[in-house]
Amino acid sequence: MKTINIVIIILIFSLKGNTQAHTSDEKLIRSFLNYVNSPEWNLDTIDTKYIVKYPNGADASSNDRRRKFLKIQVVILKNHLKGVDLSTVKVIPYRQAPEAQQILTIGEDFAARSYVISDSRSFTRYILIKESQIEAFDLWQRSYWLMD
Repeated sequence: MKTINIVIIILIFSLKGNTQAHTSDEKLIRSFLNYVNSPEWNLDTIDTKYIVKYPNGADASSNDRRRKFLKIQVVILKNHLKGVDLSTVKVIPYRQAPEAQQILTIGEDFAARSYVISDSRSFTRYILIKESQIEAFDLWQRSYWLMD
């Protein structure tokens, strides 16, 4: 009986930890979407505050390409957000999303860190989180564009 109680307690704490991670990821995603949707968004702020940093071993031209690519992605996202009421957007862990939205060709590690963002109309977006920052928010075919 003691073993069962211990197992139940461990399960409760592990589920609570998972929920807290999802809650902080959801806050990050909502903050990111609101910031991108604001008229004052700034690429430097997005890059510093929201996007995963990779080791800076690349040359300056590579960093310039990364920034151009990031800017293009942000502008595309901003255009997709036009007419979307962000207060009604749902942020759902990928594996908990409806099967029709589980369209990505990704491994289990990416699936565990992915979220589906959608509204009741036609807005759907996929975001990959890594260490409390956004690793990817754009797709190429059915997988993520990574910014490394």
